[in-house]
Amino acid sequence: MKLFKKLAGSVVLFSGLVGLTAISPIKVKASTTTATCATSGSLSYTDNDFTTKYGDGDSAAGTESSDGMCYGTPGKYHITIHEMGLCTEAPVQSSLATVSATATSGFATTDFDTIDKSTCTVTTAGATSGDLAGSSSFTLTSGTRPAAGEYEYAYIELGNVFVINGEYAFTDGSTTRTFYTNGTESGSTNVTETTGSSYTISDTSETLTTFGGGEGCDHVGREQFTSGAGGWLTAVVTDGTTVQTSCGSSVSRIFGMFKPDTAFTVSDSVTGMEVSITVTNSGMSVIGDGGGGGIDQLGSGPFKAQISFIE
Repeated sequence: MKLFKKLAGSVVLFSGLVGLTAISPIKVKASTTTATCATSGSLSYTDNDFTTKYGDGDSAAGTESSDGMCYGTPGKYHITIHEMGLCTEAPVQSSLATVSATATSGFATTDFDTIDKSTCTVTTAGATSGDLAGSSSFTLTSGTRPAAGEYEYAYIELGNVFVINGEYAFTDGSTTRTFYTNGTESGSTNVTETTGSSYTISDTSETLTTFGGGEGCDHVGREQFTSGAGGWLTAVVTDGTTVQTSCGSSVSRIFGMFKPDTAFTVSDSVTGMEVSITVTNSGMSVIGDGGGGGIDQLGSGPFKAQISFIE
């Protein structure tokens, strides 16, 4: 009989790194406290409820956040996960570190420029692609059983192209105003507004080649998590083998390294590890129009990974 031991709730990977940095909205920026969206159709457009709750991403604060955006559930969220593993030492290292261990910006090309998985155990291997929309999930099981002991790091390697679609609506009396993805690639307004009942939602794609939000090359993105499974996430862009410190068209994958505040412990009785990936209430970034009451963009948001040890 399988006994699943949940590691530490849901670990939100790439919050504020994957998703918003790919679509580079001008005024908003995700954070580890970005709010979950109110149910689609429950807010008023004419009363500017969206800005009241989530701010305008600039000077106007909201009652629930001030990011000018919130996280919802997409209609489609297609990604490719190539590999995951546990490590005793950091798999992303610096050939010559020029910033502090707690830095989240100001990186040189010699910071976090090397991938070394020599102390890692690949726990899930082989590319897995699919749609995580709604309540769907990936369960990744192939790979090697990690040896008993403590692991200071976990990593994930995924493709750098995200395909999503979705909608978000407002209701005023008998009028429902819906903003839906129209197929325009993220990076500018990618929604169409309608008060009608017939419309066609189209896929929109996001290709992440930098963590600079389209304003330059940042091969590194870092964020600290202080609630839930606390720790540090460091993500770099790669060509599948090496870190691409110049970003650009050679980028094909994202390599994320997570160092939790408490190390992962694998006991002798563990026979394997499973990772379940979901995007409910997180996988779609609903980005306001800067205070006008409507939506400017619908983009990808972070997914959640639940790690379970099997005994």
